[in-house]
Amino acid sequence: MSAIFKTIAAPPTPAAGYVVFYAKADSLLYFKDSTGAEFPVKPIGGGTGDLSSSGTVPLVADWDVGAFKITAAQLESDVISGTAPFIVASTTLVTNLNSEMVGGTTLAGIQTLIDTAVVGLFDDKGNYDASTNTPDLDTAPAGVKKGDVYTVSVAGVFFTATVEVGDVLRALQDNPTALGHWAIVQTNLDAPSVKTMYESNANTNAYTDAAVSTVAAAVVDGDFSAVEGFMRKTGVGAYEAVKSNLTAIVAPTINEDSGNGYAVGSMWVDVTGDKIYFCLDASVGAAVWQEVGSGGGGGSGVFGKYVTAADTAVAGQRTFVDSSTAYTINLPAAPVAGDLITFMHKSGSPSNLITIGRNGNTIDGVALDSSVSSNSKIGLFMWDGTAMTWRSFWSAPQLDSPSGSGLNPVFVSSAYSAIAGNLVFCDSSSAAFTVTLPSFPGDANRVRIVDAKGNASTNNITIARNGNTINGVASDFIIDQNFGQFDGAYDDVAVTWKHALTGGTSVGSTSGASFPLSPGLNDRFWRTDLGIEFYYDGTRWLSIQRILIPISNTEHVPFPYQVTTVPAHRFSFGNEFDLWLENWASTSQVLTTNNASNFWAVELRKTDNATGTSAVVATFNTSADAPTTTYTKRIGINAVLGVGSGFQSGFTTVGKTLSPGDFRFVPGFIVARYIGV
Repeated sequence: MSAIFKTIAAPPTPAAGYVVFYAKADSLLYFKDSTGAEFPVKPIGGGTGDLSSSGTVPLVADWDVGAFKITAAQLESDVISGTAPFIVASTTLVTNLNSEMVGGTTLAGIQTLIDTAVVGLFDDKGNYDASTNTPDLDTAPAGVKKGDVYTVSVAGVFFTATVEVGDVLRALQDNPTALGHWAIVQTNLDAPSVKTMYESNANTNAYTDAAVSTVAAAVVDGDFSAVEGFMRKTGVGAYEAVKSNLTAIVAPTINEDSGNGYAVGSMWVDVTGDKIYFCLDASVGAAVWQEVGSGGGGGSGVFGKYVTAADTAVAGQRTFVDSSTAYTINLPAAPVAGDLITFMHKSGSPSNLITIGRNGNTIDGVALDSSVSSNSKIGLFMWDGTAMTWRSFWSAPQLDSPSGSGLNPVFVSSAYSAIAGNLVFCDSSSAAFTVTLPSFPGDANRVRIVDAKGNASTNNITIARNGNTINGVASDFIIDQNFGQFDGAYDDVAVTWKHALTGGTSVGSTSGASFPLSPGLNDRFWRTDLGIEFYYDGTRWLSIQRILIPISNTEHVPFPYQVTTVPAHRFSFGNEFDLWLENWASTSQVLTTNNASNFWAVELRKTDNATGTSAVVATFNTSADAPTTTYTKRIGINAVLGVGSGFQSGFTTVGKTLSPGDFRFVPGFIVARYIGV
């Protein structure tokens, strides 16, 4: 049974087995079962008939079917635009939902929007074969867009650029047609290629391998353990600091040695004595220091000058002479007492004549220039302020060490220990002192010791024999005469220093009224009966002192010469000694050009006074002389003149060949030595 009520409020729950239908204020029909559950049936008065499956009775209000599903073949909304036809509360994905428009935009429009938004973005198009231009990117490309990216798979040329495997090509615009329309990213660069590119760029100020090597080879402070010194290169990449003392107030002693850090070449400056010393031997307790630059007498104290052409020396100068050509070195014109100048001939240089010009003064009291023409020759000139002349001391190569390399000059003014090969110039102007000879010399080792400033008579210079003998006598040698000297060579057979007396005492039998019977080469001997010192040249005894024989114009020949004149000039000498003629010095000048066909010839001849015969001893001609140039010519002779040779005088002859023009000639003088018998 059922009952239908039209009521505003819900009826009570019916009994079991019954339902109650009723209408409510919403004009809908409801029914309630015996459980009290309420269900709507149909609206009341909402349509013209019952709600049916045919849809002939429309709904007149929203219909909520609750938790139930409505299934149909098709759902259609006939609502006009402006009202959403479909409202979904759930966010759950709807399977197979197809829509023509999204957000008011069709799907085609959405695609257009997407395409517009992503233009120029990275789009990997795959590989590019640069060897075959596949795909075509640089000949007739088509469809390439901005942002398209290709990776080079085969190396080749892209437009004009070389690309390698791994390089990336990115289009910078649509339809690119030139290299500049692409960006090339080189991903194959390794360290060596990057380095090569960097160093080849002139704008990088490249720090190259060469620069690295240069910096690595730089010498820095940390390379030296020494606190002080001069840097000296000792080999490839090797340097050392040679200790020096530039602020000393005294001279160095034998104790300034390697134990104190000094070495050969160390410099020592005595700022109180104004002297410079160099270390020659740094042996512990036996250091040898050599004073340098001793100018004396207010000289300039110049240390070393290498000369290759005409020059004027200054006091204190050590002149290293290169005789590749002949020239003149003048001594100072206005010297003062004690001025010293040393000449050292370069070993091995050609033996051209180097003239030591007296420059208006005299040398050894004679108004004659000196000269040096022997390799390795060493000479010292000291101005004697009392005699007003230059005193000369020479160490010829044949008198030096067996190698012929010359003696090593040393300047000392206090006690000194000589070494083999020393030429010791002593200045005893302040006080007497001792020079000690080597204790263990070798055979033929030489030491020469000279009173260079002429003070030995007041302040003696003692030559200490140092456990050996001198000329077989166990006595020291004392230089007690001004400008005296000791010239010793050690004889390893006789076990003694051999020395010829020169301005000293206490040396045994090196002087007397007759010469030794068996002299050795370069032995020296003082003839007490003649007051002359001689040396033995291997054949004869010759005086140490040179003499001059002037050649006078006894015939009063017209000047300048225009015709041959025989004889023109004569010379003669006393018959007390025979003479050894060394050389002939003369001056000449031609006034016009001379040559091999037109020249003057001059002879120096010696005469036998008993027979009147003569012989040529020297000659020269003017074939190579330039006009109006004055030549001073020194011609070697090396001949005996005197009773021993049968010739006691001589003369010159002047003759011409063809037409040499006028000739000016000053016969000059002959340089000679006495021959001792």
